[in-house]
Amino acid sequence: MSGDEHGLSPVAPPMGPSPRRTLTMSLLSIVAGALIVLIATSRDWRPGNVPISVFGDGHRYGRPFTAAALAALAASAALFATRGRWRTALAVVIVALGTAVLVFPNAISPRGNAWRLVAMVGGILIGEGGVRAIRHGRAWPTMSNRYEREARAAANPTNAWDVIDRGGDPTA
Repeated sequence: MSGDEHGLSPVAPPMGPSPRRTLTMSLLSIVAGALIVLIATSRDWRPGNVPISVFGDGHRYGRPFTAAALAALAASAALFATRGRWRTALAVVIVALGTAVLVFPNAISPRGNAWRLVAMVGGILIGEGGVRAIRHGRAWPTMSNRYEREARAAANPTNAWDVIDRGGDPTA
């Protein structure tokens, strides 16, 4: 018997990647991008043999990017704790951080060496993870509300005394 004989249509398999997979890919992208930016900003950005006094190094120019990378790491952890509009807003912030890391190294040191480009690649990864969070974040699993007072009261409508009267343990 098929579903059509009873007037039911067969259930189609879900299209696209699973929510857990998109969550994992987004978090990996953000974390990898942030780590790449942190590594790139710890390196020397001087082209060739130019003295530090003339050009500066990655530490000097990299402070804002280091802050953006650390903020992206913190925001990726916060993606677990948020849901709905807050998760989307947080994802927009992550995209902004990735965009800043992508655009500003070129504005600050257009003559830099490959580490500037490595930092920009990290910005691309951060931004990609944020875009994925915007696109798929509403379908991602959320943290349990097990310990929220309202949720526990709604889940267990019986009075503790009623449970004791029946011989049960109200703490179980």
